[in-house]
Amino acid sequence: MKQTTTQTTTQTTKTIHIIGGGLSGLSAAVSLCAQGWIEAGGRIIMHEAGIRAGGRCRSYHDALLACEIDNGNHLMMGAYKNCLAYAKQIGGDQALYHPAETYFDFADLKTETAWRLRLNEGPIPWWVFSAKRRIPDTRPADYLGGLKLLRARPGQNVSDCLDPQDPLFARLWQPFVEGVMNAKAEDACASLLSHVVRETFGKGGKACRPIIAKTTLAQALVDPALRFLEAAGVEIRFGARLKKLTQGEQIVQQLHFATEEPLCLGPEDQVILAVPPQAAAQLLPGLVVPEGQRTITNVHFRLPERLAMGPWFMGLIHGQTQWLFLHDDRLSVTISVADHLNRWEPEAIATLVWKEIYQALTVMARSPEQFPGYDYGLVLQALSPKTSDKTEAALPALPPFRVVKEKRATFLQSAAEVMKRPPTQNTLENLYLAGDWTDTGLPATIEGAIQSGAQAARCLLAKRAL
Repeated sequence: MKQTTTQTTTQTTKTIHIIGGGLSGLSAAVSLCAQGWIEAGGRIIMHEAGIRAGGRCRSYHDALLACEIDNGNHLMMGAYKNCLAYAKQIGGDQALYHPAETYFDFADLKTETAWRLRLNEGPIPWWVFSAKRRIPDTRPADYLGGLKLLRARPGQNVSDCLDPQDPLFARLWQPFVEGVMNAKAEDACASLLSHVVRETFGKGGKACRPIIAKTTLAQALVDPALRFLEAAGVEIRFGARLKKLTQGEQIVQQLHFATEEPLCLGPEDQVILAVPPQAAAQLLPGLVVPEGQRTITNVHFRLPERLAMGPWFMGLIHGQTQWLFLHDDRLSVTISVADHLNRWEPEAIATLVWKEIYQALTVMARSPEQFPGYDYGLVLQALSPKTSDKTEAALPALPPFRVVKEKRATFLQSAAEVMKRPPTQNTLENLYLAGDWTDTGLPATIEGAIQSGAQAARCLLAKRAL
């Protein structure tokens, strides 16, 4: 990416400084370009502290695994309107995989059973009346418990609305809560989750349809955005860490970067602060932000031989592993609410996860007729190419692996902490906030991050039009 010479004097052109090159910052820049800021004579500069864009959605080449990996796996859904519109706008939508139907494959490690949850397209959930579509050993009436989430009151957490002792909880609601909220049911804000339930299950299978990156998230959501912004004339500066903001009367006057003289803002310059909540609180004394960071751990394994099956994923119940993402060259695992693993050694985590992956794939491979369209037996065989038996081989040796602990993956999305989320516009007239931790009405997800950036851009432009 082309880098530009730093300006340390007041700019005469109307300039928007975007601090942070994660998805919220990229989304803000893309939205501003799409709405004609540069074409109207304005200027956009993005300042990113790191050496690459993407934030917690970054991808990189791992030398040990000899392939590209994502820092963390992310599952998107058809209800992610902002994310999908953003991907289409930057030309990254072709790098996302959309299955033809809406279904989710699961393996229960405790009972060694497996099933495919298949939702119908329309908003009337007739799938619950089909034993072949719903979760085994459940009745249609069991799913009515989810309606309690829609009546959640402020201050309630999910465990106040759903019974953790309900057998359906472990097989449906718990994976959903932990995957979306990165929180246990006793900690997750019920009203925040209820919004997701309305937008997904409430609108039918099409809104729930899983969407994953064909290769890496960067190829779908980051690299195309950088190309889009560079073509539009946005200046992107890597290694530009903002250390301090100088404030005047209700405005930001100067930006202080680690290796530069203060950058003075002109009377029409604006700032979009798209950084993590802790960094925002340090830059803006007095700003209240949600706290209680939560870890997500990802484990990547290189396959001994390359598959040619395309990307897919499956859920695991009653294990440390929660989601397994299958790629042609690697297997990647996501463990949400993983603070308890922070002190574990990487090899101990990888050894346990590898055993769970093998057990889950073995269970899936025993019933291939349940999973048309994806050959789990072939994946199982690829773990140990020298073994011809797809279902009964011994546990293969641990392959090369990479454990990535994102200790500040999200804030604690409890009812109390959600109340601390600040709005896009604060008391400073030329500064706007963006990030999945701001008050988007959504959980801290890719969709929330992208929405926050677009929201900051809209607020900025609307205020300038007054």
